[in-house]
Amino acid sequence: MRGRKGTKFRQIFVLEDDPDYQKLLKGYLGKDYHLEFADSLKDALCSFNGEADLVLVDICLSDTDPENKEGLEFISYITEERFDIPVIVLSAYEQQDMPEVIGDSFKSGAIDYLRKSRITPTFLRKLVFDTIDKSSLRRQVRHWKNRLRQLEDWVIIGECPEIKKVKEEIVRVAEDGYISVLITGETGSGKELAARAIHQKGWRKDEPFVGVNVSALPQELVYRELFGNEKGAFTSADQAKAGYIEAANRGLLFIDEIGEMPQDVQKLFLRVLEEKKVYRIGSTRGLDVNFQLVSATNKDIKDEQTKGLFRADLFYRVAGDSIHLPPLRERRDDVLLLANFFLDKFRRQGRTRCIGLSSETEKAILAYSWPGNIRELRNVIERAVIRSSQSNEDLIRPEFLPDELIGKSAGSSNNIPPVRKFSFPLDLKRELALQELICMEAALREAGGMKTEFWKLLNGYNNRFTPARKIMSIWKRYPELFGGVPYLTSIYNLHAHKRSGQAQIYKTPKKAV
Repeated sequence: MRGRKGTKFRQIFVLEDDPDYQKLLKGYLGKDYHLEFADSLKDALCSFNGEADLVLVDICLSDTDPENKEGLEFISYITEERFDIPVIVLSAYEQQDMPEVIGDSFKSGAIDYLRKSRITPTFLRKLVFDTIDKSSLRRQVRHWKNRLRQLEDWVIIGECPEIKKVKEEIVRVAEDGYISVLITGETGSGKELAARAIHQKGWRKDEPFVGVNVSALPQELVYRELFGNEKGAFTSADQAKAGYIEAANRGLLFIDEIGEMPQDVQKLFLRVLEEKKVYRIGSTRGLDVNFQLVSATNKDIKDEQTKGLFRADLFYRVAGDSIHLPPLRERRDDVLLLANFFLDKFRRQGRTRCIGLSSETEKAILAYSWPGNIRELRNVIERAVIRSSQSNEDLIRPEFLPDELIGKSAGSSNNIPPVRKFSFPLDLKRELALQELICMEAALREAGGMKTEFWKLLNGYNNRFTPARKIMSIWKRYPELFGGVPYLTSIYNLHAHKRSGQAQIYKTPKKAV
């Protein structure tokens, strides 16, 4: 087993009271693994921190424990704490001597039972390697399943200067992985989205993302849910339970609406951040925790401090760095980009045949102030998708929108979007390319997706091949701009030719889906 990739960095925790057998195990496994030993239940509970890849437990630890409760209790502790670590029992008992021991071991959570007299170096090394390898693969499968379910929700859509700055800040704090981050912004502006992006882009991405909305919990339960509890800590505590803080160990803890955290809990949470330890309700033993804290609020925390509702010392702990998400009404250039992103997402889910927004729908969406921000926009597009399901339309029409949007867009000079904000120095060629794509997108929709016809709606285009040449030229220089023109991208099938150099867009026009 020597030389297998990565084994030297694997850790095995061993609960074994016999010094000679400790030495034997170290000789069998010490060259390939890091072993940590404990010789009693008390020693094990004090030194075990949940970091091991495998646990070996001697079922009978002392002559004063004839019922083998100590070994079984440690196995149960690992199971109840949900450490997700495989446990193998080592025992001198033969099955005929004490058959109930085997049953109790498996009931407590062990995955295998080995008799010491039958263990050989080769057998033990192979079993240990295979057990750790399978456990690691199971964790990876669970992790990637969770990531695949959530991956789309981690994408931050937007090209306006404010969002570009947010993206840069996210990368910076994610790469650090330690600094606490406070995300501010109105309700629905995407604060949890930003927190998930920090997790995804950082080195903690393969560890847990644990999120809790403080405002959604009853005040009397906030402490219990964050810190967890020991068995018997209160009347209804019939079993031990890890809290959100403990569950986030090694990963990222996201506390939404931290401004709603009760003041008595604020003091205890500050202690966690200072000591890097969490104390469950009913326990005096601190558990080591190491996580990146990301908090979010739609309140003015400094104003909350002035009112005495939020501790100043906690504020400086949670706001090591800060990220502000602008409301959607200040991101006019991103509104259509986001609307088309949601529409494309629902289309890929098979929920609609619509591949774009009509020009009237675009005007209505741009004219609306979006008090509910991105969350409201997503809901509006989803509602429109459902309303359009019985029609044969390829575009989302105004009649599929809520009444308040149509009313807001009805011929008022007050509905003119504000002048776009630019970040200088300005890449003028890029901005002109973006405007040309937007014009082509609108003309292509007006022409019903007919590539042979839509060029006629654009004065200055000499023939039906001009748009294709323009698109290819922009595609080569600024491929990122095509996220805002999904109809154009779909009709010309650009993604299919992303790596093939000159896209084959001069052939027979592709009809709209």
